[in-house]
Formats: sequence, structure tokens, C-alpha cells
Amino acid sequence: MTKRGVTPRRQVRLVAAVARAQAIRQRRALLVAAVAGVVFAVLLVGLGSAASRVEQVVGARSFTVAVGGDQASASRFLEVLEEDRFRFRSEPDPEQAVIDQEALVGLVLPPGVDAALAGADPVELRLTYRRTEPRSVEAFTQLLVAVQEQELAMLAPDHPPALVTDVQSIIGDTELNRLTLARWLAAMAALLCLGVVSTTGAFFGSARERRSIEPLLALPLRRAALSSGVATGVLPVAAVQVGAGLAVVVASGLVPDATSNLPPDELAVVAVSVVLPSLVVVWLACCAGVLAGALGRGSDDAVSLGDVVGVPFMAVGVALFIGGDLAANAATAAVPVLGQALVVREVAAGVLEPVVIAVSLLSAAVTSAAILVVAARRLDDERSLLRATG
Repeated sequence: MTKRGVTPRRQVRLVAAVARAQAIRQRRALLVAAVAGVVFAVLLVGLGSAASRVEQVVGARSFTVAVGGDQASASRFLEVLEEDRFRFRSEPDPEQAVIDQEALVGLVLPPGVDAALAGADPVELRLTYRRTEPRSVEAFTQLLVAVQEQELAMLAPDHPPALVTDVQSIIGDTELNRLTLARWLAAMAALLCLGVVSTTGAFFGSARERRSIEPLLALPLRRAALSSGVATGVLPVAAVQVGAGLAVVVASGLVPDATSNLPPDELAVVAVSVVLPSLVVVWLACCAGVLAGALGRGSDDAVSLGDVVGVPFMAVGVALFIGGDLAANAATAAVPVLGQALVVREVAAGVLEPVVIAVSLLSAAVTSAAILVVAARRLDDERSLLRATG
């Protein structure tokens, strides 16, 4: 028990209720934040679609084909196939390269292709493509036609066709689309938190600017309860702001032929699964916003500081958006913001790694506590000043 029988938990609840009431009263700010989140989400989905189709733009002039297997014994075969529109690239696992969208088509060569064709022996080629991506289908068709047109004119023109193709479309189309959606959700959660940091800092800064926070400073509350209570109070409003943007990203999966297209039931699973991991990221953003508001001398100053404090969220969002294959392990999960965003991605993708989740939660707890302690010390200085001048 503390002064007047008020426990620390009740102190936090008291401050949180006041902060939440003041934040909700600013309906215009909440509406603007939600609309901004939606617009930002639409832009991100559009950029994501464009990024996932970079190969399509390049493919207007060429097709990337991942080649694996015994390439040394198929040099003449590849030479005949090679033309301006095909760019052959050696890969240890062509099918995985197609799944990772690093190539439009995968080609696996069996041993002794050139020798077998010279003797008109059957040769089985394994071709892989993504049936949901038009450019991949086009590249596969062009390669298949090239194979069929060239086989009679290359090594054994007087013999019947010896090439046999084992065509496979990517079995995990749904899985691939879910991975794409998971990457977008993780990047979106981090990037939208930029707005959370700024709006929280502006709210807290304006409260100090209007001196509406002085009644809280005058109360016999623990300094940690002040910063923790404000962060807890703005969390629901921030969750609405981020949730609006994430909802747009999830809804993009309903668009037919989209790179993130998923069945409605699986989209529902993804939407529910990312709620709690996203809240952890939002909580860190609220704490960062409180720090910006505590350090700033007004709303404008707090927003400027919020841009600086929010740099890690921007960096993580861009990194996850561009480098979707960033590994999720104990080391990366321990990095503040990055670890929490990676958990969003992994959970959305249907991957549950207890170690990664545990390390991420521990990192979030330690980071948020450290941020709130720094903010509380700044608030405690103001409380001391208020008492001295009161």
C-alpha cells in the first residue's frame, strides 16, 4: 500500500482512465488518425503489390529461370534454349526460388541431358511455376514452347522427341500468399506505429502545454504510475489507429488474383492471430510516444521528438517490407521493435516458435519499462517544480 491506501496498480488505472478519456474526447484527432492509417495501408498494399511484381516489369524484356540439377551435362541443351527473353540462373533449389519469387520458372535437369538427347533417350525435365502469377505462367509457357520447338532441331534431329516434361505448379500457392500477407502485416504494424508515436507525443505534449496534466502531477502518485498510466490510457485509441490499417491489409487478401489472396476462413484466422502480437508493437509505440511527450515542451516539440523516437519503427517496417526473408530467431527476437514485428509476421504465417515469442515478450517488457522509467523521471522533475512554485 502507498499513500492514502492507493496501490500502484490503482494509481496506474486512475491515470489511464484520465488519459483515455482525454484521448477519446479528441474525436477529430482519432478520426484523422484512423483515416490516415487506412490511407497508409492502401498505399502499402499497392506498394507491396508493385514490389511483388517487380519481376513482372523486368519480365517484359526477359524471364528469370532458376536452373538446378546436373547443369554440366546439359550445357548444349541450355545453349540452344537460351534466347533474349530467358535469363538462366543457377540455384540449388529451383522450386524454392520460385516459391520465394526470386524466379518465374524453375527448371531441374537430370544427369546426362546432352548425351541422352544425342541417343534419343528419354529425358525428364522438371518445370515449376506459380499458377497464380500471370508472368510466371507466361514464362512457363514460353519455356515449354521453346523446349518443344528446339528439341527436333538440336542434338538428334533425325530421332523422335526424347524430352518429357514433368510440370508442377507450386503446391503451396495458399501458403505462399499467406507468407506474403504476413510480411505486409508485420511491415504495416511497424510503420503505422510511427503515427502512434507522433499522436501520443502530441496528445501528451498538448496536455502539458494546456497545463491539464497538472492535476495529475499534484496527486500523491508514484512517478512510474504517471508514465505507465498515460501509455495504458492511450493504448485503446492507438490500437484503433493501427487496427484500421491492418484491417485494410487483411481485406486485400479477398481481392481475386491478388498476391495475398486467401480463402475467407484462412483470412479470418490470420486476422485473429495477429491481434495480440500487434498490440505488443503498439504498446511499445505508446511508450515511445509518452517519452517524446515527456521530453518535449509542447505539442509541436513532442511531435518533432516523436519523429526521432519513431525511427526504429520506420527502420523495422522498411526492413521487413523489403527483406521479407529476415530470419526470426532468439537473436533477432531480442532486438526491440524488430523482435515484436517478427512475431507478428511469424504468427500471421502460421508459425509458432515458443522461444522466439518468449524472447520477444521479454524484450518488449524490458524495453517498455526502461522507456517509461526515463519518461517518469522527466515527469517527476515537473512535479517537483510544481510543488516548489505551488
